[in-house]
Parts: sequence; structure tokens; C-alpha cells
Amino acid sequence: MSPARVATLLAAALLCVAAHAADKITTQVSGLPFEATEGTALSFTVASEVAQDLGTVPLHVEMKNRDNIVLAGETRQVSGSGKQEVAFALPMRDAQTEVNFAIWYGEDWREALVPIIHTEFVTILTAQQAAAVSAKRSQAEEWVAKMKPQLPVGGGVALLVDDLPGFDRGLAERVGQGLRGRGLPVIELTAEQVANLGILTADHFSTLVLTSSQVYPADGGRALERFARNAHSRLLFARPLSDDPQEVRHAVEHL
Repeated sequence: MSPARVATLLAAALLCVAAHAADKITTQVSGLPFEATEGTALSFTVASEVAQDLGTVPLHVEMKNRDNIVLAGETRQVSGSGKQEVAFALPMRDAQTEVNFAIWYGEDWREALVPIIHTEFVTILTAQQAAAVSAKRSQAEEWVAKMKPQLPVGGGVALLVDDLPGFDRGLAERVGQGLRGRGLPVIELTAEQVANLGILTADHFSTLVLTSSQVYPADGGRALERFARNAHSRLLFARPLSDDPQEVRHAVEHL
């Protein structure tokens, strides 16, 4: 048999194995933070369930940067149901600002037994940034403890109301009154609160209303992006309006 024929048969066999395994391996990742401090160890859990007829298979967990370059990796042999605790030393922030993790099974990533899993990116913080994040986390915990009785099942309606430059506070308050008049559970958030990752979450709110959509806190981008990525979250924007009551009423009716 010619070498080309052997290569063709081998490739076909590998494809059959991959197709056979595709619905026989499930993976769950837990404990992976949104952010972590540079130079520290980041650990999380990979839970695998491998069908009995596949036996033992290699599990690979690789830390990558934004350029998809592998910075470090671990390989474990897994079978049946089990959990693997993995840990990686994070690079310094001046070298990498974000990393994520690729998880795959098999001998070669190009012929992985199931599609490769890519986690969300973890932001690498300096020690100073981490201290600020810790303070925000404490603020979020205090806010949740205070506001929990007001947070409905399915989330409330967050409304940004603050004295930011260029922000029409009067319009925001009138829109809030109109939404409450329609029975919606409106909760006003300050600029500091709307920029807090522990406050503006899909667990707390189903909708974020921005009445002066040209104005937003400069440090609120990450919280807004994370909120917007959730499939059940809605962002509603309104252009600046005049003080005409009819115009304001029209805006409220279309939120």
C-alpha cells in the first residue's frame, strides 16, 4: 500500500474517532475569575465527563494571550467523571494585559476529539489596580445587602442618574417617573455604581436605561461590556430631549 494511501486511511480514521467522541465528552469550567493580580497564581476547576468507551484521554489546558500564543500549559489524563484543579502563574501586566484558556482533548489540537473550548479573557491587574477592585467589591457587597429586597426576580431596570458633565439629570428623573408609573421596577444608579462590576450585573438588572446616551462614566466600559454580552440583558438609549412634556412622554412610551 502506498504511503499516500496509508496517510489517507489514517486521516479518515482520526476523523471517525473525533466524530465518535464529539458527543461523548462534556466539560464545565468553574472558579475562573474575571480579573487577577499580576505575578500571582490563578487556579480554577475543569470538570470532565468522558464516555466509558473512550477510555483515558489527554486533557490539555493552555493559557493564551490576545495573539492566541500559548504562554503555558498543563496536560492531564482523564477518564469517566472527575475534576481537575489547574493553576497558572500569571505574567506581569507590562507583558500581558489579558489571558484566556483553551481546553481540548486528544493528542493534537488540530485533531481535537471535541471542539476546543475557549474561556472568557481574564484581565491582569497591577497590585494597585487590584486594591481598587477589592474596594469596589466591598462597595458592591454593601449595595447588594441594602438593595436585595428591592431587586425583583428576573432583574430590575437600572437607570443612570448623576451629575455628570453634559448629563440631563432632569430628563433622567422624568423618564424614571414615567417607567415607575408603568409598574416597572426602576433602580437609580450613580456613575460610580454603574461602573461597578458587582452592581451592574445581569443577575441584578434585565435592562439599563441611558437617557443621555452621549454621556457615560469613563471607567464604566468593562462593566457595560460585560452586561451587554449577556443574552438576557437589554440596553436602551434615548437622545437628549427638550423639556416638552409630550416629547418626554413619547420617549417613556418607547422604552
